[in-house]
Amino acid sequence: MSDTTGGALTAAPRRVDRLPRRFVAVLHALLALGFAGGALHRVLSANGIVDSDFTVFRGAWWLILHGRGGALYDAAAQRTAQLTLTNGREFAGGLLAFLNPPHAALAGVPFGWIGEHFGATAAFALWTCANLALLFRLDALVRRILDAPRGEFRWLVTLAILAFYPVFYTVAIGQVSLLLAVASLELLCALEQRRARTAAAWLLVLTIKPQLVPPIIVLLACHAYSPVLILAGGLGAGLAILSAVALGPAIWLEYASQLHSLERFFGAGTPAYMVNLRGALTRVVPNGSTDAIYAISVAAWLAATAAFAMVLARRRRTGVASLRADFALALGATLFFNPHVFPQDAVIWIVPLTAFTQALRDAQRSWKPFAVFALSWPAAFTIGRLLDGQGMSAAAVLAWLLPMLCALALMARGCNATAPERSRAALTTPRLLRAAASTFALVAAVVCVYSVRQADPDLWGYLSYGRLFLERGAIVRDDPFAYTSSGHTWVTFEYGAHVLLWTAFHYGGALGLIALKCLLGGAALYCLFAAIRDASDQPPVWLPVFLLATSAVSRYFLFRPQLFTFACFALFVLLLRRFLLRGDTRGLWVLPFVMVLWVNTHGGFVAGLGALGLAMGLRVSANVRLRPFDPRRFLAGTLPLWFAVAASAAATLLNPLGLRLWRYVLTELTHNTNRQYIAEWRPVSLSNDPWSAMVLTLLTVMLITAAWLAHRRGRTAAGPPPIAWAASCVPLIAMSYLSVRHVPLAALWTAPVIALLGSRIRMDVPAAIHSRRLWFVLRGLGAVPVLLTFAVVYAEPGPSIRRTGTLGRTDPCGAVDFLRRNHLTGNLYTPLWWGAYITWELHPDVRVSMDGRNISLFAGDQVLENLRFYSQNVDEADENVPLRYATDFLLIPTDRPIIQRVRSDERWTQLYADRDAVLFGHVIAGAAPSFSLSTSTPYSVPETCSAGLDTAPFARRIAR
Repeated sequence: MSDTTGGALTAAPRRVDRLPRRFVAVLHALLALGFAGGALHRVLSANGIVDSDFTVFRGAWWLILHGRGGALYDAAAQRTAQLTLTNGREFAGGLLAFLNPPHAALAGVPFGWIGEHFGATAAFALWTCANLALLFRLDALVRRILDAPRGEFRWLVTLAILAFYPVFYTVAIGQVSLLLAVASLELLCALEQRRARTAAAWLLVLTIKPQLVPPIIVLLACHAYSPVLILAGGLGAGLAILSAVALGPAIWLEYASQLHSLERFFGAGTPAYMVNLRGALTRVVPNGSTDAIYAISVAAWLAATAAFAMVLARRRRTGVASLRADFALALGATLFFNPHVFPQDAVIWIVPLTAFTQALRDAQRSWKPFAVFALSWPAAFTIGRLLDGQGMSAAAVLAWLLPMLCALALMARGCNATAPERSRAALTTPRLLRAAASTFALVAAVVCVYSVRQADPDLWGYLSYGRLFLERGAIVRDDPFAYTSSGHTWVTFEYGAHVLLWTAFHYGGALGLIALKCLLGGAALYCLFAAIRDASDQPPVWLPVFLLATSAVSRYFLFRPQLFTFACFALFVLLLRRFLLRGDTRGLWVLPFVMVLWVNTHGGFVAGLGALGLAMGLRVSANVRLRPFDPRRFLAGTLPLWFAVAASAAATLLNPLGLRLWRYVLTELTHNTNRQYIAEWRPVSLSNDPWSAMVLTLLTVMLITAAWLAHRRGRTAAGPPPIAWAASCVPLIAMSYLSVRHVPLAALWTAPVIALLGSRIRMDVPAAIHSRRLWFVLRGLGAVPVLLTFAVVYAEPGPSIRRTGTLGRTDPCGAVDFLRRNHLTGNLYTPLWWGAYITWELHPDVRVSMDGRNISLFAGDQVLENLRFYSQNVDEADENVPLRYATDFLLIPTDRPIIQRVRSDERWTQLYADRDAVLFGHVIAGAAPSFSLSTSTPYSVPETCSAGLDTAPFARRIAR
């Protein structure tokens, strides 16, 4: 072959001649011989086959062949299978888990059958022959893509592949990484030749390691390879059905639910050995939290996929795209950020290096320096391996981390320099891309709605109140749960929400509550999605905004009546936006009926009237813009809004309290005690709620940027001016900074405004380059919170309600169990945030002093004295407060300073104490105690706190 036909792993004559090509070839040949000899020695050692990853695959095949395919992802079953196959020899940690999907296990069953009948050696020998055949095929594909079929350059390419450490390592341990590398190159070749069926088949092969697939799907969607996606989807559905038939209908659900728990069984190959971001973080932060590093890695992988999608969509819109360059970047990014890439999987890096070098060559760009860089990878990985063997962990990380980072940087920078593989002049967004963006938005919304499964301190109260209303068949005014509420009328303004929450729990338990939450949260996010799509039809604009708003709102999707406010407010926003943008008045007549539901479920209905006021202001601003000097026309077109305001205001009276509800709402709005002592009423800050602080700040910055750019470089459009749209967001954003509980309302109103203003920005003028960059960075940051949410759900996917930290840093579970075991009855003075839980567990034997109903039942002075008694400032506490009422018992968290003063008070005697709470009994001088203890054996403190949410209704159980 002539010197003009080199490739990705071949260097240009001038460059390589400095280190003569033959010297490079000899060096690679020596490395290849060394790695091949090491692999052969490992396989022929006493336990070479037994200690390999091949045993993991054999364990999965053994379970299937012995009729236990349904237990394929059960850790105990996998351990039993491996012990059987290794004659009792265990991997480090007791198990090296099988993590591949069900259809991958089925595909290898013939090798398992051979191992059963002819022995493990025969099966491994056949498996190794298949791997060697794949190695030959990989070499042939690389040389074909690089146009290096024969001659000196052919051997330079071949020896460079063989000298790459992961190649023989994957053969030695019996892994499938060579198959994945071949499948990647075959897929690329099939796409270039427009062979949809072949491409779909190879795409399914890549699903053996599912983490590789999402970026490739994004690539196919952006390059309009819809036939491949459709065929792959059909074939994938067929494989899924076949797997379910062979292994049981629940096998895919088991795979999804057990995958994360199985990932911790690495054997000897811990995350520190991973050649990716996760491995680097594990080594650099050796004492760091493995869960935190894992979450960061998953979030980075999702963020990289989203960033790749945004960049690719932008390139397609400008008509410049190269399939090979984009394929290289997609695969390189997912290999680096993928949270599960071990040394053998680094062999797949051959594919992006090859594809990108040839893409540069096709574009007639300077490709030879990158080819020289690619030739250095075998040496870099060899050096890393040697340093690792010497215990120089940090240096070893740099040896393979730097080449990967350099490759990604060069690919990202060089993508725009490659020639278009299929130039598309039209600047319109492809229909398939819009569908892909909508699909991703749907998936993100589902994950975010489901993500927050944290119990609220008042949840047990909501369930108790709803049960009470249904049992009595009426709304109760006299409170039966607290002994300090005598003479007070219970303002049951959330009775509808209480009844629905109790009904969901009564019939469905924890799953019923999750379903109700997802229904209401899903309705809110659907309205948000519709409002944003009405404002913009450009995925690069509306998708990041929707993702940011979704993460901001869903953070507050707790099991609370506020869910109804979020759903109703989102519907108000949608219908009002359609009126302002389209002049559609039909939706306005729905608002009063929505208000009837809203006013009977939560006090946040006032926000609906506020939204109507903001819409009125926007409509007036549009009139002023059209006729700035005609005051008579300022109110033109506002008549439907006035009718909606009047009808909605009248609808607020359709509740059991009538006008008294408004009096309570006004009292609540002017009540300052909550803002002093309760976190969700306090201003936004990084110390109080860092998530909300960062999201709200990002929303604010995006709004300011979009408003400024739309004002300076925006397209002219009818309706309110950009400044008016931005000004309409100021009240809610200001309220959110003053009180964190208003953040979701601000996000619901502000996100459609940002999308609308962003869609009006003109980016086609040369002077807008800095604006484009700023807007691009902000949109990228907007997707980060939802990607972190993906990581959280991926780490804990189970449909259960979390209770850790619900009741604060401490909990009363041990004291509650103590009261129950000793059959103690009476009045218990307790912190406001513990009252609902204690009522749920001990009522009617025990009545509490205070709970989360706050001033809807108790006097403001009572709430204040309770919060001060249990405050961290001991000077505020008055130890006489509990005895102002008919108190029999006093419960104090161990982290409250008042506890020392109560212990020295002769009016109290300590009955029980644990690490979380201390229980005191009231003693009257000269009188016998009004209580007796029946527990004669030492008491064991419960390790965890349960609220009965995972048990049958009315359950009373403490998990030990």
